[in-house]
Amino acid sequence: MVYLDANVFVFAALEAGELGNAARHILANLPKVKAKTCCLTLDELAWAVMHRSNIRTAVEVCRAALALPGLDIVSVEYADVWRMTREMEEFGLRPRDALHLAVMRRLGEKSLISDDLHFDKTNVKRISIEVFARKLKS
Repeated sequence: MVYLDANVFVFAALEAGELGNAARHILANLPKVKAKTCCLTLDELAWAVMHRSNIRTAVEVCRAALALPGLDIVSVEYADVWRMTREMEEFGLRPRDALHLAVMRRLGEKSLISDDLHFDKTNVKRISIEVFARKLKS
């Protein structure tokens, strides 16, 4: 099982090139992957799409993400926010990245699919979107 960072969804929705194709390939193969993400991902996705397009498109993209088979979207818990502050302090992460990391730790996830290099400062295994998509093809 793996944890999907928000940028997998953002690139799938907004990028036309190889990175977008790789992100879409991951999302199309979620039943094989058994992936998790947290509800914060949908907020980040809506925000990114809204700024590049409009609210209507952001709503459509979020609803499509919510309906993806094989994706487990988990809630953020109170304790995750406390852990977020520790992750920010220890690794110098931005709040959203630290919150994703806190949720990952609660879930016992060790691998993160993301192109966000900030996670390389942590002790989780970050796998780039394109590398993970290639693994799914083989």
